[in-house]
Amino acid sequence: KKRVLAEDLDTQKSVMEIMTSPVKAISANALLYEAILVFKNYNISHLATKNENGVIDGVISYEDITGMQQNSVSYIIKEVEISEDVEQLRKIHNRVPVLVNALLESGDKTQNITRIITSISDAIVYRIISLELENIGPPPCEFAFMVMGSEGRMEQTLSTDQDNAIVFENVKGKKLEEARKYFLKLGKQVSHHLNEVGYKFCDGEIMASNPKWTQSLSVWKKYFSDWINSSDPQSILDASIFFDFRCVYGKKSYINKLRHYVNEVSDGKSVFFYHMAQSVVKYKPPLSLFGKIISKNHSGDHINLDIKKIIFPIVGFIRLYALHSQLEESNTLTRLKQLNIQKVITTSMFDELVLSYNYLMHLRFRFQAKSILENRLPDNIIDLNMLTHIEVVTLKKIFSEISDLQTKLNFD
Repeated sequence: KKRVLAEDLDTQKSVMEIMTSPVKAISANALLYEAILVFKNYNISHLATKNENGVIDGVISYEDITGMQQNSVSYIIKEVEISEDVEQLRKIHNRVPVLVNALLESGDKTQNITRIITSISDAIVYRIISLELENIGPPPCEFAFMVMGSEGRMEQTLSTDQDNAIVFENVKGKKLEEARKYFLKLGKQVSHHLNEVGYKFCDGEIMASNPKWTQSLSVWKKYFSDWINSSDPQSILDASIFFDFRCVYGKKSYINKLRHYVNEVSDGKSVFFYHMAQSVVKYKPPLSLFGKIISKNHSGDHINLDIKKIIFPIVGFIRLYALHSQLEESNTLTRLKQLNIQKVITTSMFDELVLSYNYLMHLRFRFQAKSILENRLPDNIIDLNMLTHIEVVTLKKIFSEISDLQTKLNFD
């Protein structure tokens, strides 16, 4: 239509006389860059796609290709790095579910998906801090911005809140007060902007905007020392996410020093590990006496399960043995691999845990992506009635695997 009007062609002409010919085609299995080369080499706007039998079965436009490019990880991160305000970052963040849904449909591994989400999240945090430092001026001393919980483990999903903190250089006197004031201001601004982008405020206020979690390295060491030496099981349970920390901005050596300190102080502290184990040991799979999956959360024909609660004992089990083995990694599957290499867990248990963890994360992503596509806020709830019989059986097998973890914990 545009070509006819632009060139003032006779509207009675056939399409064949107006269209670009001959029609260029490409295999439906071709890679993205291969299609781009064809578009550019022939200066065309559309390509036919051929199936494995050489039969044309579809059409793809140059606009489709550029849309795919814009949702690629490298493109998104590059956009984040050159963003000039929070609104731009918010729009970029809103495209992440589209990317994740495409990865799920392509059968990509959940470990790859969480790494991609984390890479984008890290880039956004880094950019927000960089922009804010330009606004409030250079810091009075060195610092590190660290993240904990799922972000610290590099296992973020499409429904996540903030768990972050600031560790700054050990300074004294007036410089200490100046540092506290400056970094608290920075923490509040960063947390506020992250919330604007789409990373919700933490309900428990475990954020750099909270004065308690914006402290010097020496104070942070005391925090961990108190948790490790505490005889209060609840305090240890509440502090568990803090042990999954890593640096996303600033002086990484401070976070490394903190990790080494945690390993040093926790060495041989059997009471600490005993209390930390209780959250895993006391987990009760939602199964009836007859092995049927049950849920207290019924809504009409829906039987809802909180997938996060099912993943919790697996993550907790691996975290516990990682700390006991003084590993420096924070990612669950990376920790698991190291535990297997060190023969802390058997190869058969390693294989079962990898499969269980990946399966649960896949379910989590699947239901979150579905919620977003239906214009609902994503959460961690899955509807049992939407699972196939094999998927339900797999869930039951995972509950059995969790029982084996509890047996090992009790024995150790």
